[in-house]
Amino acid sequence: MAERLTGFGARITFSTSTTVVFKEKSVTIPGLDGGDGVDTTTNANTAYKSATPQDLVALTNAAGTVTYDQATIAAIKAAINVIQNVTYTFNDGSKWVFEGWLKSFTPNEDSATEQPTAAIEIVATGEGGASDGIAYSAAT
Repeated sequence: MAERLTGFGARITFSTSTTVVFKEKSVTIPGLDGGDGVDTTTNANTAYKSATPQDLVALTNAAGTVTYDQATIAAIKAAINVIQNVTYTFNDGSKWVFEGWLKSFTPNEDSATEQPTAAIEIVATGEGGASDGIAYSAAT
């Protein structure tokens, strides 16, 4: 597995909303969150409270600023809240795939000198085909 040296060049696509393609300006891919510790303190503790980690890990939401094709606004609207596979394809050909849904799409201010951008948020379900919630495939 080669290490990506830059974050430049991700494309975000959806398995059932195939006409929706976002090109990143800046993105945060889903992270991993072990959550707060489980309180294991009992009356037998004499000096400190005790805790243990949770058994399950949550995926954090993905977000970012993306470019989009204004001709696909109807498809973007139809993709909101639809659970499907979300694929981040990076410029080196590697991919992260996870099950999730497009939670929000908020167009940013238009400018005569810049391409249209929008803020997006994608919720990762933690379910789907990958047993760990996110499937990674290296560049081929």
